[in-house]
Amino acid sequence: MKNERNKSVMIIRNVLIENAAQPADIRIDNGCFREIRAGLIPGENEEVVDGENHLLLPPFIESHIHLDTCLTAGNPCWNESGTPFYPLGTGNVMDVVMLGLHVCQMLGYREIMKSYERVTTHAAKTLHLGSSYGIRVGNPADFIILDAPNFQEALNRHAAVLYSYRRGRKLAKTRPAVRALSF
Repeated sequence: MKNERNKSVMIIRNVLIENAAQPADIRIDNGCFREIRAGLIPGENEEVVDGENHLLLPPFIESHIHLDTCLTAGNPCWNESGTPFYPLGTGNVMDVVMLGLHVCQMLGYREIMKSYERVTTHAAKTLHLGSSYGIRVGNPADFIILDAPNFQEALNRHAAVLYSYRRGRKLAKTRPAVRALSF
């Protein structure tokens, strides 16, 4: 039997796709999305993963620009932080989204809920990734599952990426932090 990383046919149940109000199921076969709807019935030997009503999004894209070269007249300040890409924080793209929301005063519920598009579909358009990017039948099964029911909650709680998949194969799994309030 194939191990969990090498499953080619699977169903991910109960995920909230791109802030949807109702959970759906996703069938993945040979690294592509084959079916997306509620109530999928697993086939024989088909792995089933419970998404537990977590948010499922296309993978984040960090398509930033370097304004420092405009401001330093051709003498850019190089990243000397020791991190490969981003010198501030952990390199979590959700931090960049949150900063953008604050700076632009885009603090309405609708603006916050749609802000994930700046690091998913809008960034994909900027990089000319074409129609194969995104959560659609026929597309490569590239996605992440966040430890939150929607993007506002993901930002507020600094939600972990629970799962990261590329072409239907699990790349990473994170155990969520345990939260407890004591009054």
